[in-house]
Amino acid sequence: MKIIIGCSRNSDCKIGSELIQWWQGTDYSHVYARWYLKTQEREIVFQASHGSVNQVSLDFFTKDNTIVKEFTLELSDDQFKKFSQKCIDLCGQKYSIIELFQIVISNITNGKVKFSDQNGYICSELMAELLEDFFGAKFDKPAFMLRPDDIIGFLEINSNLQTV
Repeated sequence: MKIIIGCSRNSDCKIGSELIQWWQGTDYSHVYARWYLKTQEREIVFQASHGSVNQVSLDFFTKDNTIVKEFTLELSDDQFKKFSQKCIDLCGQKYSIIELFQIVISNITNGKVKFSDQNGYICSELMAELLEDFFGAKFDKPAFMLRPDDIIGFLEINSNLQTV
């Protein structure tokens, strides 16, 4: 099963998206996963945004978002079943805006101020968890402290990821 992990930006130049792009020095502010559900004939986007972990159709997603870059990964049917079960189980978890502030403060202080994981998810934390669980990814900082550019940088370096 083909899984795509990608990055995007808000099409309407929302201030949050613009600030994240500026902070990272990128043309994107968000990361997500997507896949095609053959039985429903729909492309599903899985993300942490708008207050929660959620799934929306690709058509709905692209009304407000511009896709910048995507990476294709492969899962066996059994692995995809476990992957999609995890995604379904995470839906509805709250968005953790506190973690965004933690990342900014940590970046400003060069990591001197330490933080703990908060309830909920941000987009990069969610994608890191999926990459760690299903592809054995290793990051140099905790998932809750990762930014979208950390996820995309990892995927650029590890474009030949194998499942675990």
